[in-house]
Amino acid sequence: MTSAERAPAGSPEQLERYNFNHFWMKHLVADLWRSARSAGVRGGSEAPDFELDSTDGDKVTLRSVRDRPVLLHFGSAT
Repeated sequence: MTSAERAPAGSPEQLERYNFNHFWMKHLVADLWRSARSAGVRGGSEAPDFELDSTDGDKVTLRSVRDRPVLLHFGSAT
Protein backbone atom coordinates (compact mmCIF):
# COMPACT_ATOMS: atom_id res chain seq x y z
CA MET A 1 0.00 0.00 0.00
CA THR A 2 1.41 3.41 -0.97
CA SER A 3 1.52 6.44 1.32
CA ALA A 4 -1.22 8.07 -0.80
CA GLU A 5 -3.43 5.03 -0.24
CA ARG A 6 -2.79 5.20 3.53
CA ALA A 7 -3.34 8.97 3.70
CA PRO A 8 -6.52 10.21 5.38
CA ALA A 9 -9.48 10.95 3.12
CA GLY A 10 -9.35 14.54 1.87
CA SER A 11 -5.61 14.92 2.44
CA PRO A 12 -3.50 16.47 -0.35
CA GLU A 13 -1.88 13.10 -1.04
CA GLN A 14 -5.26 11.36 -1.35
CA LEU A 15 -6.66 14.13 -3.58
CA GLU A 16 -3.60 14.04 -5.83
CA ARG A 17 -3.98 10.28 -6.23
CA TYR A 18 -7.72 10.69 -6.92
CA ASN A 19 -7.14 13.35 -9.57
CA PHE A 20 -4.46 11.28 -11.28
CA ASN A 21 -6.51 8.08 -11.30
CA HIS A 22 -9.87 9.67 -12.02
CA PHE A 23 -8.83 11.57 -15.12
CA TRP A 24 -6.88 8.85 -16.90
CA MET A 25 -7.64 8.49 -20.58
CA LYS A 26 -9.35 5.14 -19.97
CA HIS A 27 -11.92 6.90 -17.79
CA LEU A 28 -12.56 9.48 -20.49
CA VAL A 29 -13.08 6.76 -23.09
CA ALA A 30 -15.33 4.80 -20.73
CA ASP A 31 -17.40 7.92 -20.01
CA LEU A 32 -17.77 8.63 -23.73
CA TRP A 33 -18.83 5.02 -24.36
CA ARG A 34 -21.43 5.13 -21.58
CA SER A 35 -22.74 8.48 -22.83
CA ALA A 36 -23.08 7.19 -26.36
CA ARG A 37 -25.05 4.16 -25.15
CA SER A 38 -27.23 6.02 -22.64
CA ALA A 39 -30.80 7.14 -23.14
CA GLY A 40 -31.37 10.38 -24.95
CA VAL A 41 -31.72 11.48 -28.53
CA ARG A 42 -31.32 8.50 -30.83
CA GLY A 43 -28.69 8.56 -33.57
CA GLY A 44 -30.10 10.06 -36.74
CA SER A 45 -32.73 12.03 -34.80
CA GLU A 46 -32.69 15.80 -34.60
CA ALA A 47 -31.43 17.09 -31.26
CA PRO A 48 -33.25 19.97 -29.56
CA ASP A 49 -31.70 23.37 -30.25
CA PHE A 50 -29.72 25.08 -27.47
CA GLU A 51 -27.27 27.95 -27.09
CA LEU A 52 -23.83 27.99 -25.44
CA ASP A 53 -21.02 30.51 -25.04
CA SER A 54 -18.05 29.86 -27.33
CA THR A 55 -14.44 30.19 -26.20
CA ASP A 56 -14.24 33.62 -27.86
CA GLY A 57 -17.33 34.92 -26.05
CA ASP A 58 -19.83 34.61 -28.91
CA LYS A 59 -23.06 32.63 -28.66
CA VAL A 60 -23.30 29.40 -30.64
CA THR A 61 -26.56 27.55 -31.26
CA LEU A 62 -26.81 23.95 -32.25
CA ARG A 63 -28.91 25.07 -35.21
CA SER A 64 -25.98 27.21 -36.48
CA VAL A 65 -23.77 24.13 -36.90
CA ARG A 66 -26.43 21.95 -38.49
CA ASP A 67 -25.08 19.29 -40.88
CA ARG A 68 -21.61 19.52 -39.31
CA PRO A 69 -20.14 17.12 -36.74
CA VAL A 70 -20.46 18.46 -33.18
CA LEU A 71 -18.70 17.20 -30.05
CA LEU A 72 -19.65 18.61 -26.67
CA HIS A 73 -17.20 17.88 -23.88
CA PHE A 74 -18.06 18.85 -20.33
CA GLY A 75 -15.38 18.37 -17.75
CA SER A 76 -13.28 19.87 -15.03
CA ALA A 77 -10.03 21.70 -15.62
CA THR A 78 -8.95 21.36 -12.01
